[in-house]
Amino acid sequence: MILITFLITFWTTIIFPDRLLASPVDNALQKAQQAFIEDKYDYAVLWYHYTLFNAEEENTKVSHAYIHYKLAESYYRTGNFDQSIYHTQEAIRFNRNEKTGPVLRYYLGRSLIMNKQYVLGELQLLRSRMLVDDPVIQIHISLYLARMYGLLNNRQQMAYYTNQALEVVLGSGKPIADNLSRAVNSLGGDNKIKSEVKARYLSTILPGAGQLYARQYLNSMSALLINTATTALLVRSVKLENHHHAILIGSLLWWRYYDGNRDNAVDSVRKYNNWQTGHAIREALHYIDQVYSDPIMQMDISLTKNNFKSTGL
Repeated sequence: MILITFLITFWTTIIFPDRLLASPVDNALQKAQQAFIEDKYDYAVLWYHYTLFNAEEENTKVSHAYIHYKLAESYYRTGNFDQSIYHTQEAIRFNRNEKTGPVLRYYLGRSLIMNKQYVLGELQLLRSRMLVDDPVIQIHISLYLARMYGLLNNRQQMAYYTNQALEVVLGSGKPIADNLSRAVNSLGGDNKIKSEVKARYLSTILPGAGQLYARQYLNSMSALLINTATTALLVRSVKLENHHHAILIGSLLWWRYYDGNRDNAVDSVRKYNNWQTGHAIREALHYIDQVYSDPIMQMDISLTKNNFKSTGL
């Protein structure tokens, strides 16, 4: 239905140009803008492409950079991140406004991250953050990177970028510092992370002690009981001078469970630390979500035609 409507209007524009008060470019752009506002992004894509096609044929004041930017945003909303990346790059190429360039790189970095090109996306966002003047956009960039690393389960980098956002907030006087401070505090609990080396050392001295250190109480009891039993069998065989039996128990049972108990202690600490990290990240994300609900973060930071100088095409 969208394609049929588009084709009807397209041929009407060509066959009956006298019916239209505006030029084909202005008329198509108006339809594209209306479709975008109504969340009809597939329809908007068609009309933005038509606008771009006609803008190349006419001497129009409509900026190519702006049309590519709107195409990128429309594709982003439809989940087509490859096309969003391409048109944002084209918007950067055609852009002639120095203040708009860093903001376009923010949108490019966002699309790259959504396309799972995390390194390239982070580089574009960092480049944007260095050049952009608006503190709200700086906060958006830092929190976007913080959320990215949260989803990647990287607690340290998430804390780093969350703290960057907090520094911008404190420096600009924005009233959203409380939730950001809570997010930073949630991620900063390094004292809750336990040492794998210490767990192995404890279980070397006393089987089950490393698991107890990692708060794996059932594993700790199992390790202690099994190793106690195998040690008792080994000692009994030695006392009975049944050396052949003692060698078999020592090599097949005692060492297997004793060394396995040490490996299990390390694994228990890893599980504990992963749980602590996941809990801290979920808690921090909760506070970051509250930051986004603040009216300041709800401000529209999208670009308009006024943000683009004419390319002269």
